[in-house]
Parts: sequence; C-alpha cells; structure tokens
Amino acid sequence: FTFTNQFGEQVHSKQTDSTYIVANFFFSTCKTICIPMNLEMQKVYHTFKNRDDLLFYSFTVDPETDTPEALLEYSHQFIDIEKGKWQFLTGDKETLYTLAQKKFFLTAMQDSTIPDFIHDDRIVLLDKQRRIRGFYKSTDGEEIKRLIDEIKVLKAEEQIPKKSVK
Repeated sequence: FTFTNQFGEQVHSKQTDSTYIVANFFFSTCKTICIPMNLEMQKVYHTFKNRDDLLFYSFTVDPETDTPEALLEYSHQFIDIEKGKWQFLTGDKETLYTLAQKKFFLTAMQDSTIPDFIHDDRIVLLDKQRRIRGFYKSTDGEEIKRLIDEIKVLKAEEQIPKKSVK
C-alpha cells in the first residue's frame, strides 16, 4: 500500500518489510471507541517506542474528513509520538476498506443509513512476514496486556536458532 501520514508524507508498505506492525482502524470524529482504542495503542506504543523493529499504523476509515492536517491535530492527543514511529494514515477510501477487509480481516465501511462509519475495535499484530499473529480487543485491558506479551514473544522467537530437519 501507499498512504499519506499525519505529516503529509507518503508511507509505503515496502518501507516496513523488516518490522513488526501493530495496526488499527479508526476515524477522528468518532464519538465512541476510537479515542479509548487509540489510548490503548498509546500504552503499547510507550511500552515499545524504543524498538526499531516495531511500527504502529492507525488507518482512518473516513479519509474525506481525515486529511493529513486533521490526523496531525488528532494525533496530538497521544503525546510524544516520534515522527515515523506511529503513523496515522489516510488515502483512497476503497483502498483503505479493501486493506481492512481483505488483508487484516477487519470491518471497515461507511454506514449508508447514518452519517457514520462502522469499523472494528480490534488491534492487529503482524509479524515481519506480514502474517497476522493476533487480534486484540482494544477495550479489554487483559487483551492489551496479551498484545504486549505477544510482541515480546515475537522478539524472543527471532533469537531462537533455526534448525533444519534431516
């Protein structure tokens, strides 16, 4: 994918081939779960902000409203975000929805009956091979603790020497 972050910079998925990804879908004008969900993302971010092999992506489901400028303003709620470490991303609506639905297996769509958006409240962990390693309900503190633990496990797995089977 190629999307635009809160700083107006292009972000390409190929740039992140050697990193783990923690991702979610939200929109900045959400009045329900988005702020609590991103506060939980912030907890995970602060736990691992010094790791070079882990990035955070928050994809908007409302790219018409969530311009880079709007995303930058929204991101200020989550203090001390290092530029490039936690990306709030916007782009083409259909591309965003396809990414959510077909690659992350999450709900993301506009509700045609009301002026709102339907999106999943789960956070997703991807390994370096872009395999989904887990889904974590963002409104459940125990799930967020499990996400933190599983990120640590991914790093530990890297340290295990690979043995060939004869």
